[in-house]
Formats: sequence, C-alpha cells, structure tokens
Amino acid sequence: MQANARTNFDELRKILGINDGYNYEEVSEFMLKQMEISGDLTPNSFRQLFMKTFPEISKVATASKDGKYLIEESMNCLFNLMDPDKDGFVDSLELGIGLTKIFPSKRESKLTNRVDSASIFSKMDFNEQGAIFLSDV
Repeated sequence: MQANARTNFDELRKILGINDGYNYEEVSEFMLKQMEISGDLTPNSFRQLFMKTFPEISKVATASKDGKYLIEESMNCLFNLMDPDKDGFVDSLELGIGLTKIFPSKRESKLTNRVDSASIFSKMDFNEQGAIFLSDV
C-alpha cells in the first residue's frame, strides 16, 4: 500500500502501524498538552509529535528499504488531511478533529472538551474583533 493524495485516514493508520491498543483520550490529551508547549504544528513538528506518540511508526520506517520513504509520504498525507484550511499548520482544533478520524471508535463521538474553546472561537472570529457576529457564521 502506498500513500498518495487520495489516501484516507484508515489507510494511513494501517500504513503507519497505529494499532487499536491506543486509548483515544490518553493520546489526544498527550498530544494537545505537547501543543500547549510548542504551539501549532508545522509539517516537521507534526511528524515528530506523531513519532513520539506512536513509536511503531519508526519500526515501519526501518522495516524495509522503502520504509522511510513510505512513512515520509504517509506523514505528509496525514498532515494535509489534518490541515483542511491549508495554512501550513495543524492547530489544536484540527488535531482534535483528525484524531477522531484516526480512532474509528471515536468517529461518531462529539469533540472532547480537550480541544480548547479559544481555538474554536478564533476560527469563527473571522474579522478578529473579539466577538462572533452572525456574519461570521
């Protein structure tokens, strides 16, 4: 299986070796706490955070001669899927939404309160006046 622009979350999860043994709440809490320290994720910091959170990604990278390339391409695809506004960063809201798509058991659940309300507010305050107006929604 090879990652490309049409690759979806399920396929990337399999390519990256992210198994069902992870607890969504623990993973999202850990990753969001890391983001509080580092801020929005660039492609490089995104890759580093995922490799720190899911050590099996490194195992996939070294499992074959094409493993490193496959992981790099897969991580790029995953970043692009989690950056729907294409601003070159994954913020906490985008990460929270993306994690619900990586963990199948959470697909139908609401976003947890771990995704801070300030991120949601800032996404909706398009004119940056510190308020959300009907014209913003």
